[in-house]
Amino acid sequence: MLERLAEYMMDNSGNLNSPNNIANVLDANRVPTNHVTVGRYISYLRDAFVFYEAKRYDIKGKST
Repeated sequence: MLERLAEYMMDNSGNLNSPNNIANVLDANRVPTNHVTVGRYISYLRDAFVFYEAKRYDIKGKST
């Protein structure tokens, strides 16, 4: 499961991802998991410096 998660994250590095969406994709590809497990594994990969979290940046500069 960890290998499939890492592959998915590498393939979709430019997209917004959430543990829930990733868990749904993995379930559809016959990798049984849930969003809690995916979230923990993502945290472990970040702690190991395999992936970094990128914060969203507002390019258009809309004021709120």
